[in-house]
Amino acid sequence: MLSYIEFANRLSAWFDRAFASLILVMALGVGYEVFVRYGLNTLTSWAFDLSYIT
Repeated sequence: MLSYIEFANRLSAWFDRAFASLILVMALGVGYEVFVRYGLNTLTSWAFDLSYIT
């Protein structure tokens, strides 16, 4: 039983790190899109897809 709990903890920690990495990618992508749209007055075609998919 203890080995199952350790496995579940390791799996949960891995998913936590993966989810946090995806949140970071999404935040950077949206930040870049806002900078390009309002700072440089141009549009990117991929930034909306990135924020929608992740």
